Amino acid sequence: MKGDRMSLRKVKYLFLILIVSNGWTQQIRWSSVTGGNYNDESYASVQTSDNGYAVLGSTYSFGSGDYDFFFIRLNENGDTLWTKTFGGQYADYGRSLINTPDKGFLLVGTSKSGGFGMGDIYVIKIDSLGELIWEKSYGGAEADEGNSVIMTTELGYLICGTTLSYGLNGDMALLKIDSLGVAKWIKTYGGTEGDSGFDVKLTGDGGYIAVGGTGSFGLGYSSVYVVRTNAAGDTLWTNAYGGDKSDFGYSVSPTYDGGFIFAGTTESFGEGYKDAYLIKTDADGLLLWQKTYGGFKDERAYSVFATSDGGYVLGGITHSFGAGKV
Repeated sequence: MKGDRMSLRKVKYLFLILIVSNGWTQQIRWSSVTGGNYNDESYASVQTSDNGYAVLGSTYSFGSGDYDFFFIRLNENGDTLWTKTFGGQYADYGRSLINTPDKGFLLVGTSKSGGFGMGDIYVIKIDSLGELIWEKSYGGAEADEGNSVIMTTELGYLICGTTLSYGLNGDMALLKIDSLGVAKWIKTYGGTEGDSGFDVKLTGDGGYIAVGGTGSFGLGYSSVYVVRTNAAGDTLWTNAYGGDKSDFGYSVSPTYDGGFIFAGTTESFGEGYKDAYLIKTDADGLLLWQKTYGGFKDERAYSVFATSDGGYVLGGITHSFGAGKV
């Protein structure tokens, strides 16, 4: 019961919008906090067609089960318009969302409620008011998770995640579904050890670039794992980046020169226990440069995108800087 977890620290949504006013000057335009008496966490957000925002995460404060998907709709000033929860009697975690052409949303994550295995890729389609259109679970007898979703060129969806049901000891997985949630194919990538998928983006030729972690390839205990495929999910090339310790990739963005930028965390390089890790490659995966950012404690980069001036914006967490613990 949820009342049994009063000892858990209270975590609410904190959603900040930063705007660039002049040069590098940044101002907080507004902040919004939404949540209940238990743990509530946000993982992804998008701007909506009415200049508002949609946020997806997980809630232990609301819903019918353990953790549930938690969807929050905000207006352009950060005021909460409405919230919705989705899930069953067990734990369901929302991880990624996108806008859909009908002004609705597609939500992706992991569910342990009534699927096929120990955890399944869970996909929910809702309309612009948050009403359920359809929901689907995908996976096998073991644990499978969905971490990222994009829209494909034919208006279907591609989901990146990790599977223990297929492959060996955990593999990166790409799942292709159509606009109604019908599975078209699932492909796995990896070796004999644990491999995982965290993010995927569309490439200029209609293929995909995915990033995660690998214990099968590379020099260390784990390395940043990159897989480049064609539109059918067939491998064009793979590569592993990092040093002789633990390194992971969490986000990828195509760059304006035709290459790619990857963000994650590294124990192999940098000043602290873990540092934010940025990797730049060309279109064929050749390493051009790598950089670390952080202090003497723990930093991680969870998102990156390329800017029009040839730079990059990273988002993540730091234990080395700021007034709090994180």
